[in-house]
Amino acid sequence: MKKDKSKNKDEASGAESHKIPQITDMSSRIPGFSDSELAIMLANAQRLKTTGSAMQRKSAELLLPLMEEEAAKRKAAKGASKKGATKKKKVAEPKEEREEVEDEL
Repeated sequence: MKKDKSKNKDEASGAESHKIPQITDMSSRIPGFSDSELAIMLANAQRLKTTGSAMQRKSAELLLPLMEEEAAKRKAAKGASKKGATKKKKVAEPKEEREEVEDEL
């Protein structure tokens, strides 16, 4: 009895069309988020923690502390870079020009 190869291909392709979505570990991706993506993810996790399904609530509870920590690190880094930045000094007018203006008044 011969096996029908075309039938096996059809079964394989049929299984692919009905794949179960894979759950990925988001915790390893958090450091790669842009600031805006992190803000969006934080807002979504906070919302899902109270209004989501049981699985969404559990995921939010696990991810919220990690996202909050990453947001705090970024905020601290931005604050440190602002403190370390040198301010541009105002260039004073040459003394001669000030004297001329004062004489005219």
